[in-house]
Amino acid sequence: MAAVVAAIACNSPSKDLLRTAASAQLDSAFKAFVDSVSRAAVNPSPMQQIILHNIMIVKDGKVVIEHCFDPEWPAERPQHLFSCSKTFTALAVGLAVDDGLLSVDDPVSKFFPDRIKADNPCRATVKDLLTMQGGHVTDPTWDTMAAYDSTSMEISLKPGVNLMDAFLSHPFEKEPGTFFCYNSLSTYMCSAIVQKLEGKTILDLLDERIFQPLGIDRPVWDMDEEGVCTGGWGLHLKLEDMAKIGQLLLQKGEWKGKQLISSEWVEEQTSKHIDNYPNGMTAEQLDLPYYPLSRNDWVAGYGYQTWRNTIGGFRADGAWGQMIIVLPEKNAVIAARANLTNHQVELWSFWDMIVPYL
Repeated sequence: MAAVVAAIACNSPSKDLLRTAASAQLDSAFKAFVDSVSRAAVNPSPMQQIILHNIMIVKDGKVVIEHCFDPEWPAERPQHLFSCSKTFTALAVGLAVDDGLLSVDDPVSKFFPDRIKADNPCRATVKDLLTMQGGHVTDPTWDTMAAYDSTSMEISLKPGVNLMDAFLSHPFEKEPGTFFCYNSLSTYMCSAIVQKLEGKTILDLLDERIFQPLGIDRPVWDMDEEGVCTGGWGLHLKLEDMAKIGQLLLQKGEWKGKQLISSEWVEEQTSKHIDNYPNGMTAEQLDLPYYPLSRNDWVAGYGYQTWRNTIGGFRADGAWGQMIIVLPEKNAVIAARANLTNHQVELWSFWDMIVPYL
């Protein structure tokens, strides 16, 4: 299969990021990557399935690679980012912090005292929510979900579900700040807190302060019955929009000479705050011959709603392979959208076949 690389499009009439040719090395490496992904999609195995929709690579502030694998999902078609949305929610928290309305040390109970359960009190702070250490041992999120449509790549809530009550009613069994439990309703709570403080949804806030300055058309973000953006999922973006956000984070919140969000917040959001070993497991238990700790990108550390990479840098990471990868040492961003079951194989393919040539 012949590769289509460099500034060949994903049917994208609107291109705000500048384009330039890829280096000969990167161009050659990407052709091999495309061939490898195509073979994996045709003959997938459980551990090697790679079904990408499209990918964009930005180097030194310019797009050097863009490629579509699936014409049903062109770059200009907004796609559900799933948990990539979490990183955007953290940006909204950062704006509230910049505005002097919020501290990450504020307790959740401060904002919703009438919703706290007397027999199951939430003692978490905003920082505990951001780092997925609110005190839960299991994630209540999936109990609120009704269905996932693999064709439309959308999820729906159970009728009448209340996301805040689902979070606050779920047993708090651990001391906040001591136990990592990936939890999309923690992110929802961040969304609700910012909305209460700013007097607008996080979508409205991000649209005014981040999306519009970046030239991103107002996107769709799923909301609950209370009119709160779901936070942990539900944001829909085009491929280049994702790349722009990655570039904004790479530039520490600066865009065309204007600081859209403080560099201090971007640094704090994307730095490692915790060891995110699942269910209290140790590094020794996780260091397996077929899946070594040094290659496990889900235990490389966690920031504020942002994952750290084993190779350095950080990423927004969503179900079925939605990625915004920021690599400061390479001055590069990789944005990818997909419908696959094995994120780690997707990341390994990037780390091994693309990143060395950036």
